[in-house]
Amino acid sequence: MRKCFGFIVLIGAIFLLIGCKEYKYNPGRDTLAYFGNEAKYQIWRIEPYPLEDMESKEIIDDGVYRYAKNEDNVYIIGMEGYTVINLNKNEYKQSKELETFNESDIEVFESNKFKEVSDKEYIKLPIEKFIDNRGYYIENKPNY
Repeated sequence: MRKCFGFIVLIGAIFLLIGCKEYKYNPGRDTLAYFGNEAKYQIWRIEPYPLEDMESKEIIDDGVYRYAKNEDNVYIIGMEGYTVINLNKNEYKQSKELETFNESDIEVFESNKFKEVSDKEYIKLPIEKFIDNRGYYIENKPNY
């Protein structure tokens, strides 16, 4: 009985050591997604889902619509346009024009590999503007 109890305690201690990863910028329950070795870039779970650089406390994008991740980069489509975060260099590039990115980045942006941040329901207004379910006016309906 005593050996069994000791074995259970040992297994529990191993799980605690393996399962508890420490980040420099700990993601909390208000974090929808985080990227980088230290969770430096985080998308908040609070609408309109801003993307923040936790080191500089800078909001990179005021509202993220979709995101995709591969080994080296994170691709964001949001209110500020297109954003590519290079996880190896810990830097990002942002533009409203897709043509400012290289061909491989454009291929990812045009792919269907993105995760939706939330369900967007668009209502067409008579003046060719759209309003999303958060009350934001947008000129052109995004191609989801």
